[in-house]
Amino acid sequence: MKVHHWLWTTIAIWFLWAVPGYSRPRGNRAVEVRGAAQVKRQGQTSFRNLRVGTQLRGSDIIRLSKKGKVTIGCANNSVRSWFKGQTVVSRLCPTRTVRRLRSRGECDDPARFLSLLRGLCQKPEIPSLDTEQMLVLVQRIGAINAQDIDREAKLLLQAEAYRERKLYGQTIATLEPLVEAESQTQIVYQWLGNAYEYTGKVDLAQQRYQRALSLAKAEENDPEAGDAAYGLAKLAARQKDLVTAERWLQQATASYGAGQLEDEQEQMEELLRKVGVLRQRG
Repeated sequence: MKVHHWLWTTIAIWFLWAVPGYSRPRGNRAVEVRGAAQVKRQGQTSFRNLRVGTQLRGSDIIRLSKKGKVTIGCANNSVRSWFKGQTVVSRLCPTRTVRRLRSRGECDDPARFLSLLRGLCQKPEIPSLDTEQMLVLVQRIGAINAQDIDREAKLLLQAEAYRERKLYGQTIATLEPLVEAESQTQIVYQWLGNAYEYTGKVDLAQQRYQRALSLAKAEENDPEAGDAAYGLAKLAARQKDLVTAERWLQQATASYGAGQLEDEQEQMEELLRKVGVLRQRG
């Protein structure tokens, strides 16, 4: 009986970790917002407050007050600022096609399943950057530092550059000073949760995801609330607490649905069905 329970628990954990890793593909992101700034998405009838960390589509409309400013880290690695009036994001950042489904992270790859069973995730190998790659990274960081933007915006852009190269140690070192400064930006804690998750630091990952979820709810930011809840579901699964994992999956499903992210909502619903069946059999 114990063997069967362990087997079903193991299979349930695999379902949670086998879906695509929930770290959105690189797109346009607001990294600095000053003054009154609002955004309206295609199909929406009203503007909402624009916050640091918000992902922006090319069709989104930005509206600023007379003394407002918004800086966007574009998908093509450029950094563009807008100072007054109204504009469409695609005028600032060239549009490019981005796949809806998110790429897998180390901890989500089924090929690492046996390693995952020994803990949250094996500490990822430090990527080996050749001279050319290192030069590109150094140039990008230098270009970020040269921008006339605030400290948090620079650190967010630097962290994104490190995340793209799976340099999670550098990501943590870059973002933790913002935590010490009591940052109220949700994406800071979401990215730290990801980084600690991938390096096997469960307690810290849980703390950062919880804070990310709290901020997302306060901002009524449904997509990011879904990401944080899904991160917490995976952490619960790693601890073989499927009841808690199921609760977080339910919250992620509701948040993605409210945020009109149909692909993510369907994936969470499928996971909920499978975990529910396995719990009944266990």
